[in-house]
Amino acid sequence: MFKLFRRKNKSTSDEKLKKKYSNSYYIVFQNKTYFEEKSGGYLWAPQRSKSGREIFHWSNMTKIKKGDIIFSLYQRNIVSVNIALDSYKESRIPKTFEKLDLWEEEGWLVEAEYNELESPVSIDDNVDEILRLCPEKYSPFNRKGGGNQGYLYEISDELGDYLMELVLENVGFKKVTV
Repeated sequence: MFKLFRRKNKSTSDEKLKKKYSNSYYIVFQNKTYFEEKSGGYLWAPQRSKSGREIFHWSNMTKIKKGDIIFSLYQRNIVSVNIALDSYKESRIPKTFEKLDLWEEEGWLVEAEYNELESPVSIDDNVDEILRLCPEKYSPFNRKGGGNQGYLYEISDELGDYLMELVLENVGFKKVTV
C-alpha cells in the first residue's frame, strides 16, 4: 500500500516515472458526511447551490483523476488517505444524504479507496507548517489556521508531500472495505 503514496523521484527526467508520480493531492472536509462517504467508498458534491450558483470547492470534483490522493479531514484531523479509483462522474445525490436536505440532487461522484488511519493526524499540531505551504487563493485554511468553509480543495505537491510524511510518520492504516 505504501508504494501508492510514495512520490519519490518525481523530479527525474524519466518520462515513465514522471507519469507514474503525476497524481494530484486534495483535502476534503467531511465533518457532515465522512461516515456515509467512507462506508460507500465515494466522495460526492452537488453541481450547484440551491440558488443555482456553481461553487469552486464543489467544482473541484471535476479535476479529480484516477490515482489522485485525497486527505479526509474530520474534526480538524486527517482521518483517512484516499485514492481516487476513477475520474468523477455525474451522479444523483446519494440516498444517505437525502435526509440532510442540504443540497440539490444533481452532483458529481468520485469512487475512492478509503485508507483510514489508526491514529488521526492533528492539523492543530502541524498548523504553522501547513499554513506556510498553503496558497493564498482557494486555500483550505484561513490565515489563523481555521478551515475555510468548503468541501474539496486542490493542494500543491509540496503540501501534499508534507501531509503524506506526517501520515507515514504516524503509520498505521485500517483497510476500509465496502
